[in-house]
Amino acid sequence: MKTFAEIYDSMKDTLEYQVEELALAFTESVLLRMEELNDLKGKDLAERMGTSEAYASKLLKGKGNFTLETLVKLARALECHIEPPALIPLQKAQPAAQVIPFVKSPKIAIANFRAHAVSKQMTVESKDDLTTAAAA
Repeated sequence: MKTFAEIYDSMKDTLEYQVEELALAFTESVLLRMEELNDLKGKDLAERMGTSEAYASKLLKGKGNFTLETLVKLARALECHIEPPALIPLQKAQPAAQVIPFVKSPKIAIANFRAHAVSKQMTVESKDDLTTAAAA
C-alpha cells in the first residue's frame, strides 16, 4: 500500500494538479493585491473589470476560467500588469549529492608566522604584531 506522501508526490505530475496550483497561486496574488488597494471588495473588482459580481466571485474562489483576456482584465482592475509566463525546462534527475562532513581544523599558532609582502618581507612574532603589520 502506498503512503500518503507517495500518493501526493505522484499527483504533482498530473495535469489537474498543475492547473489547480497555477490557479491558486494567481488567485492568491489577486487577493493580496486587493488588500493592498485598501481592501478592495469583490463588487468593486467586478465593476472595474466590467463583469458581474457573480463572475468576479467565481474568479476569487479560483473556479473561473482564467483566459488571457481575464488575466489582463484582472491586472488592469488591480492597477497591475501581467508578466509573460516562463517555460522552465524539466531537469533530469540529478545524482544524490555527496555529503562531506565538516571537520574543524586545529588552530594554527600565529607565533613565528612569516608573511611575504610584495614590496618587502616582514616577520610577525605574535598576534599583536600581525595586527600592527596589517594596519601598515
